Amino acid sequence: MLRHVPDYLRGTPVFAIGAPPAGALRLDLNEGAYGPTPSARAAITAMLPSLNRYPDADGGHGLRAALAERLAVSDDALLFGAGSNSLQGLLIRICAGPGARVAYSWPGFPTFGWAARRCGADPVPVPTRRDGTDDLDALLAAARSASVVVLATPNNPTGRVVTEGLEAFVAEASQHALVLIDEAYHEYAPTRTTGVDLFRAGHEVIVLRTFSKAWGLAGCRIGYAILAPALQRVARSVQETFEVSALSYVAARASLDDHAIVAERLAENATVRAALESCLGDCGADPWTSAANFVSAGPPDPERFAERMAAEGIIVRVTTAFGDPARVRIGVPGEADAPRVFAAIGRAVG
Repeated sequence: MLRHVPDYLRGTPVFAIGAPPAGALRLDLNEGAYGPTPSARAAITAMLPSLNRYPDADGGHGLRAALAERLAVSDDALLFGAGSNSLQGLLIRICAGPGARVAYSWPGFPTFGWAARRCGADPVPVPTRRDGTDDLDALLAAARSASVVVLATPNNPTGRVVTEGLEAFVAEASQHALVLIDEAYHEYAPTRTTGVDLFRAGHEVIVLRTFSKAWGLAGCRIGYAILAPALQRVARSVQETFEVSALSYVAARASLDDHAIVAERLAENATVRAALESCLGDCGADPWTSAANFVSAGPPDPERFAERMAAEGIIVRVTTAFGDPARVRIGVPGEADAPRVFAAIGRAVG
């Protein structure tokens, strides 16, 4: 029956994560170190008796209004999806197609290229600089012949964030291509000009964010896009009607009320991240300064390093699938787990 399937849909990889050994500390998926906030847990419990009803896809059970107020955007500029990744794929599918080009930094998140292939477009990976920072000039050059250009900041797997030149890049690139700014790790990064700032200033840009990371809702699968209302209406018409569950909506909405708790988690992440970078540096593992909840490092033998960490019950990821087999990505652990992780790193590098 594959004769009914277009050639460009055959053979695209599937992002398989697998199950870790029982009791392992999973630091390979960039998940938040902690689960849903107290208000989110209470909201999920309260919603359980109503799960025979379809979700409120338009108002998001109050999430749309609350988030629009928080971001200072109109409520019709928000589009919700099953994680920011699903929205990225949706928008690439809408604005690219067979023969089109989708440009993005590389090493980077592989689903940018996969989303291009799934609609018959050509992936255009643009090399980052040797220190892992984005080469905005090269990305801009690629954008001039592309339908879509994606800039992830902070970037996964490098952890690098764009602190200068973002507005100039968006202003020029948007004259040629749809500009997607992926800010899935926004909350962990330092104060800077963001895609949302540029959107509010009137630039033609789409910004992707998520509740998966800092908000501890990766398992709920809920993210959002900030985009022009006219494009939001088109995207909404193409999107599945009930893509986001009622539990996800209410959990995300309730999480916003626990912003002080999330702020404490972010502060802890920054402290432990700095200590993780220091530990890796002391071991000669060449860490890059990160603005996310993970650190990219270059131990002498990445595969062996990952195997040794796994033998100690700590799962990290060699970033081969992300375009860099010479490095590993290590999630920032919670403060209580940090001593165990640091000790294991010393043994794994040695």
